[in-house]
Amino acid sequence: SPPPPPSMPAMAHDDAADGGAALAAAEELLASAEESLKNFQDEESVSSAKEAWASFAQQGDLSGAADAVRLLVAAKCALLLPEEAAKAANQGLASCREGSRGRQRGTRKAEAKMLLAVAEAAVGHAPLQLGRARAEEAIAAAE
Repeated sequence: SPPPPPSMPAMAHDDAADGGAALAAAEELLASAEESLKNFQDEESVSSAKEAWASFAQQGDLSGAADAVRLLVAAKCALLLPEEAAKAANQGLASCREGSRGRQRGTRKAEAKMLLAVAEAAVGHAPLQLGRARAEEAIAAAE
């Protein structure tokens, strides 16, 4: 099952050095999740994507968290777990919207990515109209 939605704290300025290392580690996890997904190692992709999501969220990186959620959704869909994919996507969207109350860069782009993840999870799981509506909402959010 997907992790609980991570909170999206604003990044502290005095933790910049530690934050840089943590951000690099999160990016490595994201790359690992993507590579695993490309190589049909879906369970490993799920694990890496969850870790990346939590790490990006801890750093307050909404865009990175959104990328991790999209990979998590893709891996869950590849494992034929559409309900879990939809749950993760909706949790990601909720955490993004909650985190966007701070003044973080890339909030609209991150929200659009999360909405796209919801739409991707909805394809084959929910009526096509739901997926289409979420895709249109994602496009509108990015504009």
